[in-house]
Amino acid sequence: MTDNQSFIHQDKPISSKADDFLGRNYFSENLAKSILSWKHKESWVVALTGKWGSGKTSIKNLVIQHINDKNKDMIILDFSPWEWSSQDLITQAFFDELEKKLIIKNRKIALDFVDYKNFTLKKSNFRNLKFLDLKKLKKIKNLPLNIIRIILLSLHNISTVLYEPIIKLLPVFGTGILISPIIDDSLKKHFLYVFLSLFILGSISNIYQYFYAKTNSLRDNKNNLSKSLINIKHPILIIFDDLDRLNKSQLESLMQLIKSNLDFNNLIFFLLYSKEVVEEKLTDNSQKGVDYLQKIIQYEVTTPIIEDFELRQVIVNNFDMFMNDLNVKNKKDIAKPEDFQRIINGVLNYLIDMRAIYRFFNSYRFNLTSLVNNHHLEVNAIDFMALETIRLFEPELFESIKSNGSFLTGQPYFERTGKIAESNEVKEEIDSFRKINISLKNATLLEYMFPILTDYSDRTKLKNLKISSAEKFDNYFIYSSSKTKISSYDVELIKNDLSNDTNSVTIIDNYFSSTKRTSLLAQIYMLAKELNNIEKSNLVVALSHLFQKTNSTLSISSERQNLLLLVDNLISSIDEVDIKITTFNNLNHANIHSYILMFLINSLEKYKNGLSDVQISEITQSTLNKIKHYIQVDYDKFIADEYSRSMYFFFQKHDSKYAKAFFTVQLNDERTFKSTLSIFIGNFGVIGSEAIDASSLFTIIEESKFKTLLNRFLIKNPDDKFINNVSYLYSKRIFDT
Repeated sequence: MTDNQSFIHQDKPISSKADDFLGRNYFSENLAKSILSWKHKESWVVALTGKWGSGKTSIKNLVIQHINDKNKDMIILDFSPWEWSSQDLITQAFFDELEKKLIIKNRKIALDFVDYKNFTLKKSNFRNLKFLDLKKLKKIKNLPLNIIRIILLSLHNISTVLYEPIIKLLPVFGTGILISPIIDDSLKKHFLYVFLSLFILGSISNIYQYFYAKTNSLRDNKNNLSKSLINIKHPILIIFDDLDRLNKSQLESLMQLIKSNLDFNNLIFFLLYSKEVVEEKLTDNSQKGVDYLQKIIQYEVTTPIIEDFELRQVIVNNFDMFMNDLNVKNKKDIAKPEDFQRIINGVLNYLIDMRAIYRFFNSYRFNLTSLVNNHHLEVNAIDFMALETIRLFEPELFESIKSNGSFLTGQPYFERTGKIAESNEVKEEIDSFRKINISLKNATLLEYMFPILTDYSDRTKLKNLKISSAEKFDNYFIYSSSKTKISSYDVELIKNDLSNDTNSVTIIDNYFSSTKRTSLLAQIYMLAKELNNIEKSNLVVALSHLFQKTNSTLSISSERQNLLLLVDNLISSIDEVDIKITTFNNLNHANIHSYILMFLINSLEKYKNGLSDVQISEITQSTLNKIKHYIQVDYDKFIADEYSRSMYFFFQKHDSKYAKAFFTVQLNDERTFKSTLSIFIGNFGVIGSEAIDASSLFTIIEESKFKTLLNRFLIKNPDDKFINNVSYLYSKRIFDT
């Protein structure tokens, strides 16, 4: 395609044989030959019918080109009646346009046509330019009369050119001149003289117009025009395009215009329209549209059927051209030939003509280009092609897809419904969706986009950038680069910096601190599959630094829980023992919360396939030392930490002797007694808890000693709410037991 881009964007018919990619040229050439062969005969009405978008105007343009190639002298009027607002304007415009063509090609016919036009439009009393007919002057032998006729004709034409516009401007400018106090009286007199002269010219023009129009009857003028038309070498081709765009009254008026001129020779009317549309508009109580057209149309041809292989080639060419022009760096991820071949038949179910293809590619280009971010496309181009087809031609299905993203991307049943699925419930869900939404027309596209619809147990097809990937699904519905989502370009930046431990911490922290925080962890899940061991190790450390910045809720699907699971999965996927040990050592030496290390150590059992007991012991001891240091350096901060209870249990499990000695001192110290008690109250130190963890507390201190310390503190601080609550919980414990 030489100019494929403009061809698609402008949605216009082809204008030359070089642009014909649907094999219309041969058909158009034969039609042009038929028109050229119609000489010295009565008028002929040819109709080219076809649905909207079937290429009627393109065929017309090719017919005109073939005619011009063979006969440049043929008069062709290509008229678009739908550009005019009323039936009167359509008739007037038609005669005016034909007059212009005739003046250029054949002056004699033009003179006869003007007279005929004036009678047809009842314009004998309207101002029109008149042409000097030398033949009529020769018939009149009286020289003075000829001179008078020439003078009157000249004055009439001058009046026609000058009189009307000045009269129209008079109310605005003339009144202003006459009443203005700053304009000289002599200027006003001159203005009046000019106006009087124009008035006299107009009167002479009216007299001339009256007598000139009365020289012949309508029949005389029509006969004169018929004789002129009979003698021309080639017929006049009058083309009426887009008749189906006219309203009922406009269409009826135009058909009447054609009928009233059918008795002229060497006129060929070439009509282009959608047959069903025009027949419906011409149907009323008195007649059927099809019968009406049969009285006028003498020869009807239908636009050739566009074969699927032709449409397929147009789609392929346009897609290839667009992808070649698309300036992105991740082309290998966004458009695979085998995927294109899988959906092309499904797309052809909707793109059934050139207009549909124009419409599709205009939309596809615009929306897909808007999803390019820093030279990275955020979606799969083939998936987006399938979805855009659905959006344009099945909008209700599009909305159904949009609202069922969690289901179509394979999100677990429990996360979607809040309950455990029965053995067949997921399959029933899929069957229900298929029954409501899938048809023979859209099945190819839907089953390609969402593998779950064909095999609900298969998750291997949920690839990066695909619409069936839960992390990417939303990208297909924003049609613009999102400020809140990690883009493919962002992922590339992160990946490039993960080879350096310092850079990895910085870039992860920057993204997490930005508006793209929400989607960071989801995208890293996808990125992790592409990383080597060193990059995974650096990513683990970088993510661990985010622990204190996440929300503190450790519920399922919370931000912090997702972070912990991601770090756990990353370490599990490191398959080199040395790098795995280095990762734990880096975590222990980095400024991160000890809880994340404890969380990982509690999962060490699943790492044993790569780590020895000695190595696990060393990692555990290193974490324990970090917690000991934390407690010893800043005990008040440790006690206030929301994870103090977890760290205490870790401390007690791996060094119970030291833990007992240390916390016994804290409980016996009046300054730290109250704060230390928070470790043994409920879960994570929540005061509103219903119990004291007595089993843990009384391994540190004897119950009698604790009772004494509690009473002593309560006596000194009778209004302390925390101690009163502890006393209540302790009393409740004794009562319950």
